[in-house]
Amino acid sequence: MKNYDLSIKLTLREQSIIVGSLLGDASIQRGSWKGKQCNARVKFTHGKTQLPYLKWKEKELQRWIGTSVTEKPVSTEYGGLIHQVSTLTHPVFTEIWHLIKPEGKKKRITQELLPLLDDLAIAVWFMDDGSMGQVSSTIAAYSFPQEDLEQACNLLTQKGITSKVLQTCKGRIISINAEGTRILREVVKPFIHPCLSYKLGTIVPKNCVICQDNFQIYKGSQMRQTCSPKCEGILRGRMTSQTALLSRLIVTCPICGVVHSPKKAGRQTKKTCGKKNCVQKVRIMSRKNGSTV
Repeated sequence: MKNYDLSIKLTLREQSIIVGSLLGDASIQRGSWKGKQCNARVKFTHGKTQLPYLKWKEKELQRWIGTSVTEKPVSTEYGGLIHQVSTLTHPVFTEIWHLIKPEGKKKRITQELLPLLDDLAIAVWFMDDGSMGQVSSTIAAYSFPQEDLEQACNLLTQKGITSKVLQTCKGRIISINAEGTRILREVVKPFIHPCLSYKLGTIVPKNCVICQDNFQIYKGSQMRQTCSPKCEGILRGRMTSQTALLSRLIVTCPICGVVHSPKKAGRQTKKTCGKKNCVQKVRIMSRKNGSTV
């Protein structure tokens, strides 16, 4: 490979890591020589705390790597170092260049690129730019236009990761709801790098409130009380029944002493059983006291 073998192609795993990285923090570059464009190469960039993750990418793509990991100072308000590693220039990366930079400038999520977004590519994209909160999760996608992100959201939603595009003060993000976050977690979990496991939260043991079986949840989803959709359905049924009972007020008529549950909380049925005689007496009492029912 180091001799620039043009017959070698990317494996599916290598392709997924590269596509996920390009949607995230990686860049793809293509220079020129003597007036002709050269083949493309991919550059991976991560901060100091994500150096083990960068080294994992370097190992996975070892036969394509042209330079080892290097350090470079970064000029931000926080300072510090970033780490970079690049591939060789090769026709396989030029093919990806045409998919993700069809206009030769900004990265895009094209229709041709979408089929390459398998579980591993989504996991790498999330590890690069994703974050998971207590209920929902997000993927930062500031550089992509609205229509591209809507296409990506449609693909994610088809996979059960229900998502939509939101505009923030920093730029556009992909916002994923609670159920989509649960499925995203299961997609990312087999591939998550140990140094990024914090993005999935902390595992917390719980007992199901229906069957009492033990199950595990992530700290970000502590509101979940059941171990399965079946138990969740039973719990919701119980809560619905209890809500219906509580909504029916128990009232004792001050005139005849009858205990009743009025279907309506109208002005005249708040204090009485609703019988005409009782309502009239309460009205008379109220007028004498200078108040209304």
